[in-house]
Amino acid sequence: MPEKIPILYVDDEPDLLEIGRQFLETLGDFTVNTAESVADAKAMLINKPFDVIVSDYQMPGTNGIEFLKYVRQQYPDTPFILFTGRGREEVVIEAINNGAEAYLQKGGAPLPQFTELAQKIRVAVDKYRATRALQRQTVVLGERVKELACLYKLTEIVNAPEISLEGMLKETVDLIPSGYQHPKFTRAHIMFRGAEFSTPGFQRSIWNQNFPLFVDGEWAGSVEVSYTGEWADANSAPFLAEENSLLRGLVRLLENGIARKIADDRLRDNCGIRAPETLNVADPVLKGERDLRLAAEKDLKRSRALQEQLLREVRQRVKNNLHTVHDLLALQSKYIRDDNVLNALQESQNRIKAMALVHEIVYQSPEIANIDLDLYVKTLGKNLLEFYRQKGREVILRTDIPGITLGVNTAIPIGLILNELMSNALKHAFPDRDTGEIFIRVRRQDRNISIVFRDDGVGMPRDLNWRDTRSLGLRMVFSIVEQMKGTIGLDRSRGTEFSMVLEERK
Repeated sequence: MPEKIPILYVDDEPDLLEIGRQFLETLGDFTVNTAESVADAKAMLINKPFDVIVSDYQMPGTNGIEFLKYVRQQYPDTPFILFTGRGREEVVIEAINNGAEAYLQKGGAPLPQFTELAQKIRVAVDKYRATRALQRQTVVLGERVKELACLYKLTEIVNAPEISLEGMLKETVDLIPSGYQHPKFTRAHIMFRGAEFSTPGFQRSIWNQNFPLFVDGEWAGSVEVSYTGEWADANSAPFLAEENSLLRGLVRLLENGIARKIADDRLRDNCGIRAPETLNVADPVLKGERDLRLAAEKDLKRSRALQEQLLREVRQRVKNNLHTVHDLLALQSKYIRDDNVLNALQESQNRIKAMALVHEIVYQSPEIANIDLDLYVKTLGKNLLEFYRQKGREVILRTDIPGITLGVNTAIPIGLILNELMSNALKHAFPDRDTGEIFIRVRRQDRNISIVFRDDGVGMPRDLNWRDTRSLGLRMVFSIVEQMKGTIGLDRSRGTEFSMVLEERK
């Protein structure tokens, strides 16, 4: 059931207040609280949030404009509708200039009057709630960026070649607060095998996170994060729900760094002694060396497995952040009425999905370093075919990409190129056709990647200078080809066929 809209309705005419309350609540999607004075309304605002305020203009001791100014100071985002018998132009202008969402003049039959008021309330509240959702998503996106920056910085710390284990733990504990929503009041503490490291002012509070630290499968300590500031909001906590995942990711990365550091130290201690092949391996000293080497190799393999697991976590976060940006654009597009702007937003969403898809496929793949290009292109094509689907038209995608896997740094730009070319074809190549075909062939030789993209549509106009076009999509294709030290050609003899040779990125 949709959430009802809480309204504060202020008017010094009790009979009109009651008629308005009954009519609006009869509609089923409003709950109305009434106040006969601005003083009463201010007291109600302190104790209860409202999604919209409806106010008369002329009231004893003050007027609706003064009340509007007060609301804008104390509750700047709450919609305010002036509903009054005063129809002077200067009142309307003053109301709009001071931030009123709408102005409605009283008079006439109650039914059409309150029906129009209900519609203006819905429009104002829809905009208000969308703005709040956008603000929340913006905050969430900002926090995700902070978390990623914290994870990447910790990656640099644990991989620093000359860092000691003690130095690693000290730098880690100092870094942890930077990834949280309120770093100024966030303190961290690490306990590892009897040694303790803390940020200044660390103390346990009711807002506390704790995660165990394991090395070689055994408990070795813990990482603790505590919020030490004041917190008055009983409906929320200073730690975001996602920050539990952040701490888990930090701990896994730290475990990986510690395991690798221990393995490196073992190798450093023992690699200087190497037995000649002619010596008897039954010698107890040499046998001990061999056992130490085997243990070190085992630690390194375990470290690599942990590192791959962490890389999956980081790529999952990148994918989630790209989806958040995609959702922000989708939310914004609901309130765009200009078709050109709306199309640009939707095309940007598809580009973001093309990048996120790489990380999604890699995350689900057993091979963390490379992506199956055929699977990627087919999935990308399926998404675009669904997005541009038209009733009564069927376009099929054929691919010839035998056993080619690419690293993420190469797959993403190729995905963006194919996203633009497929989008262009689906928008323009088959205007009066019930069927169509798009064909993509990819080959790799050494570090050179050749791509053929062809559709059997109407083709580009002969008089179009395709290398100097206003199309953002094609300009993006040319830019990516240039960045990849590649070449691109166009054949218009049978539909549209682009051929490219690109240099694989390391």
